[in-house]
Amino acid sequence: MLAVVLIRYLEAFAEEKDLGLVLAPDAMLRLSPGLIRAPDVSFVSWDRLPGRVFSARPIPSLVPDLAVEVLGEGNTVAEMERKLGEYFRSSVRLVWCVNPPTRTIAVYTSPATCKQLDESQVLDG
Repeated sequence: MLAVVLIRYLEAFAEEKDLGLVLAPDAMLRLSPGLIRAPDVSFVSWDRLPGRVFSARPIPSLVPDLAVEVLGEGNTVAEMERKLGEYFRSSVRLVWCVNPPTRTIAVYTSPATCKQLDESQVLDG
């Protein structure tokens, strides 16, 4: 449900500013040969979509500008560190790791650069 809320807000903002596409959790993306990810939410700017056309392929070769991971009980620290490395090596610009139980978001601009936000702060990107 949290992913849906994020999609709603991101989509409204992206559409109003004509920035690009917001994708849902079922959007699998090929970040590089042999590396497929399906972030819980992702944003792809028009700059990354030649002609503003989204590929009809089931798993397009496409790197999002923003990848959002909503953490669940099964996510481990090692898994998230691995994913962060994969995202940034593939040229993702920003990763949000949303932690529902603590009501916080870790905003990564690189695998080693993170700003923690709580519900009293403003999230931008």
